[in-house]
Amino acid sequence: MVDIAHIYNIQALKEVCKEYLTKNELAHDNIYPVGAAQVSPKKNPTLQPQQIPHGLPKMCSDTAPLYLSPGQMLNGKFRMIGSGGFGQIYKATDEFLRVPVAIKVIPADHEPEQMVLEKEVLLSLQFKDHIPLMVACGTFNGLMYIVMVILGPNLDELRREFGSFTVSTVLRIGQQAIAGLKAVHDVGYLHRDVKPSNMCIGNEGDYGTIFIIDFGMTRQYRDQSGEIRKERAYAGFRGTMKYVSLTVHDRKEQGPGDDFISLLYTLIELCEGSLPWKYLTTEDKIAQKKRITTFEDMCKLFPLSFKPFYQHLEQLKYPQLPDYNLLTQCLQKALPSNISNESPFDWEI
Repeated sequence: MVDIAHIYNIQALKEVCKEYLTKNELAHDNIYPVGAAQVSPKKNPTLQPQQIPHGLPKMCSDTAPLYLSPGQMLNGKFRMIGSGGFGQIYKATDEFLRVPVAIKVIPADHEPEQMVLEKEVLLSLQFKDHIPLMVACGTFNGLMYIVMVILGPNLDELRREFGSFTVSTVLRIGQQAIAGLKAVHDVGYLHRDVKPSNMCIGNEGDYGTIFIIDFGMTRQYRDQSGEIRKERAYAGFRGTMKYVSLTVHDRKEQGPGDDFISLLYTLIELCEGSLPWKYLTTEDKIAQKKRITTFEDMCKLFPLSFKPFYQHLEQLKYPQLPDYNLLTQCLQKALPSNISNESPFDWEI
């Protein structure tokens, strides 16, 4: 393990940001230092660093105006050096610590509650494995922003490049995603938008780690006292049509198991190259296809030892938790005997 606390740690941030807020203050009118994390780089990474930042969701059309300009300083600390493809995600340099960061920006008067929710979820998940590190957040010139460490490309981008992944790569993606989703559930939240584009690999030196991203659609299902929120008679659609469970199509309350149904569909798509409802465009047709499609219809390449994963998820109801250990073991048992968790992923070969 390589400790990057020398780059982002509380003491260093206090030294260079003495005028900024302390960890437990949640104002938006200044930079918000968060803390440190550890990453585990691989020995022989072959993937080249990306030219635009990854690890944060793209939010608007490519015709939206840029909110920040190259060279512009954000709160006297972060200098803009580029933007993502949709003008909402920026690559920047921390002028004090001289390291690259990614900054997600929205107008403060445009659905600010989504950014506030995402910040609160990330704060509750700081230092958890498979969750991106939030470095800072605040407001600037009528904008709300979150500063994150830069991640590598998301799995949808990589799948489009490779066409599909090998079974061994997908099974190991699944094991890490289980750990990430368990961390989200452990702090009382549901992700509600699990899909390939919301999973990224790490940046240079950490290409073998999977990160869960985009917490703007989360919902708290358990409060701090441990009480489960009462199930609603009607719950609005939340998620992405291709990956949501039938629970969502039926407008019922999502529980932890529904995040894992979305993970199941994600893993199948990554391995098989597509899902059986790929070409369907209406919700009714997609939902009907999901109802009639069997495990065998979906999984031509996955070994049969993966089937208990599917069967366990089918029986879960709100607010039951999945058996995380059982699901992890299903994936581990399905791994070919010549593959270990230290073996390179497809994008590292």
